[in-house]
Amino acid sequence: GAINPAGMEERKALLCRHGYEKSFLDQSAPKGAAADDFLDAAAMMLIAGRIASGEARPHPDPPLTDRFGIPVAIWA
Repeated sequence: GAINPAGMEERKALLCRHGYEKSFLDQSAPKGAAADDFLDAAAMMLIAGRIASGEARPHPDPPLTDRFGIPVAIWA
């Protein structure tokens, strides 16, 4: 699908509010990746840090589990 420029800027602004530099987010995505893939990776890196520091919370809380008993949640 097409990338929405306004949506991309909104995502960048949100990431900047959580510590990213705009110049970092404005760089071109690596070869083979789309601009939205790059922002998705930045968001995952942010959440990984929040999980490691104990700040992140699952939604729903407690997480649901799949048929194998693996927790399933969105972390933020």
